[in-house]
Amino acid sequence: MTNSFTLNPRYIIRSLDNLPADSPPSQIYCQSEDDDLGIQTLNTSEVYHFSFHASTNTLFYCDFRWGLKNSTFDVFSNKSDLCNLVEFKNEYCNYVMNTDGFYFATGSDPQSSDFKYIGPWY
Repeated sequence: MTNSFTLNPRYIIRSLDNLPADSPPSQIYCQSEDDDLGIQTLNTSEVYHFSFHASTNTLFYCDFRWGLKNSTFDVFSNKSDLCNLVEFKNEYCNYVMNTDGFYFATGSDPQSSDFKYIGPWY
């Protein structure tokens, strides 16, 4: 039996493009103080993910773009209530882009009902 306990858990950030199939692709640009992950382009139903081991000051933020709309926010911060450590094991932070904005859920396999609205496009 494998023990998933670790003092330095890994966080997995996943972003799903749930935008209409006939719309332009979305773009995600994520970075931290130490890491620039570059621009990622997603078509409908595609997922972008990255992972890291957090320290006490870890902060990742992403700029999301879809056509003329955009939104920038922290996808991980040790000071955030969204994606925080519940147990000392790998933690999944899931974001979904919809036409009305962004939804968030934790867990390795969240159900649609687990996602909560967190904000609009601008």
